[in-house]
Amino acid sequence: MSKNFKIGIDYGGTKIEGILLDSSGKEIERKRVNSSKDYKSDINAITNLVKIFESISQSNCSVGVGIPGFSSKETGLLNNANALWLNNRSFKKDLEISLNKEVRIMNDANCFTLSESIDGAGKNYKSIFNIIIGTGLGAGLYFNNQIIEG
Repeated sequence: MSKNFKIGIDYGGTKIEGILLDSSGKEIERKRVNSSKDYKSDINAITNLVKIFESISQSNCSVGVGIPGFSSKETGLLNNANALWLNNRSFKKDLEISLNKEVRIMNDANCFTLSESIDGAGKNYKSIFNIIIGTGLGAGLYFNNQIIEG
């Protein structure tokens, strides 16, 4: 097995889904749990998914989380999430404390758009616009090799 595993977490309004990928991007494991719609319980659920994936990979994995809403660069607080229990919370910091490691977070619509630009339907295009319609509504814009935030 590869030594550079990555964990991706999709934190939605009704579910939390995680995937373990090897260094080539091959899916090793995928797990999905329902969101309890409670901040601390969902932090614990994500922590448990990461522990399961790290046990499977027998390595310390990098972790990225797609979130509803956005994390303010000024305050670190989550804003505009349709999962209301996340708003005005230090989600990134609290998750990093729980996992005892650095975590990368990005708006879920931006994550979707970035993924499509790298190895999806939009990989050969200069600009991509995606819309997510689910528990919430979000959109992402990719232009000239970068996500346009805001």
